[in-house]
Amino acid sequence: MAQFPVVLPELSVSAPVAGLATSGSVRRGLPRVAGGPPWPPDLDVQFAVVAPQTGSTAPLKAADNLLRRGLPRVAGGSGWPPAGATADFAVTLPAGGQTDVRLEYDLSGFGTPEGQVIAEATDQLVPAPSQPAKTAATAIRWRRTVIWVGAIFIVAVAAVVFAAWFCGSPSGVQFIAAYPGTTPLPDWVPQGIPAWLGWQHFLNAFFMVMLVRAALIVRSGDRPAAMWRRRHPRPDSKPIQIELWTHLSLDLLWITNGVIFVVLLFVTGQWARIVPLSWDVVPNAVSAGLQYLSLHLPNENGWVAYNSLQVLGYFVTSFVAAPLAAITGLRMSPLWPTRWDRLSRVYTIEGAKRVHFPVMVYFVAFCVVHVGLVLVSGPLRNLSYMYAASQSPTWWGVGLFAASLVVMIGGWFVIRPALMKFAGSLFGKVGRS
Repeated sequence: MAQFPVVLPELSVSAPVAGLATSGSVRRGLPRVAGGPPWPPDLDVQFAVVAPQTGSTAPLKAADNLLRRGLPRVAGGSGWPPAGATADFAVTLPAGGQTDVRLEYDLSGFGTPEGQVIAEATDQLVPAPSQPAKTAATAIRWRRTVIWVGAIFIVAVAAVVFAAWFCGSPSGVQFIAAYPGTTPLPDWVPQGIPAWLGWQHFLNAFFMVMLVRAALIVRSGDRPAAMWRRRHPRPDSKPIQIELWTHLSLDLLWITNGVIFVVLLFVTGQWARIVPLSWDVVPNAVSAGLQYLSLHLPNENGWVAYNSLQVLGYFVTSFVAAPLAAITGLRMSPLWPTRWDRLSRVYTIEGAKRVHFPVMVYFVAFCVVHVGLVLVSGPLRNLSYMYAASQSPTWWGVGLFAASLVVMIGGWFVIRPALMKFAGSLFGKVGRS
């Protein structure tokens, strides 16, 4: 029979080095049929502990539930490995007392599981990384972070120096005079920022913060707090992680708010303030960017018209990045229709993942730059425009902005398993399976 190692998740096994007794357990998985018991059933798994001082091996008492059956390897097949599968394995405990080890199992008598990395058969288990190895890995990550931060800082300083030199040169003065940074708008474009735009701005920012928070929880790979399913499930519906359900629900709220935002933009004519109306917006955006980098802010009046760099930023964010985030998120979610086989082969989940996360990074970077420019280019005036819908500077705008920050920060820390379970129970069933 062929033998091959299958690396399972870390299992904490604690025992004195000199002893041979140990214990451990692996949680049981989801049921393979609706209403069925969790997998795996009670399996007889023999194991032994190797004492490094003597190299002796002794079998221990049989333990249950140390193997978890996975998904079928072929369409319509049964879960792998087959029911009743047993595994013999040994644990090598390094000297130094108690430790956590990573177990490597030898399964015999079953075919190669699809998707597993196959190596030569072995009966020696691989210990988990030692503390010095973990420390070295952490040091490498910190070193890479420092290198990236240092590189970004050097590039930023170089950009500021170049922009200051260019804007002060004869060519730069002539360029800025020809393209001051703002493109005049037609007379029919409405001026000012209505109150509904301020509310939409806050809700959009709030949902984006919550989406990023939920996305990071999903990407953490931690054990799901619970599973969510429909109250009246369809034949093809499956339970999903409560964390993923939270992300999808927030995504739906964000998309709904975005649709309302776009509709109001076109109904009120405000769309012309964030959509480029001529090619002059490109050199004017370059001019505005150079003026920002040179630390000499461009002359502008956001109540009448945004500068061209803002126009391009708002246009890309609203009409390019947001649809990309929604479309790729739909492809990655359980809501994607399974009957779209032909489209699914062209538009793959892997392709959607390669776009979805960079788009999230773009949103985070945009928000950081956007808020930073608001605060350095006249916070009282800018916050009065957006939050108080007032052309005259007022502290109401600052107060509303501060309140919105409190709400967003509070929302970031409020997203916890208890809240996700409560919210999920209002719209479906929440449980362990």
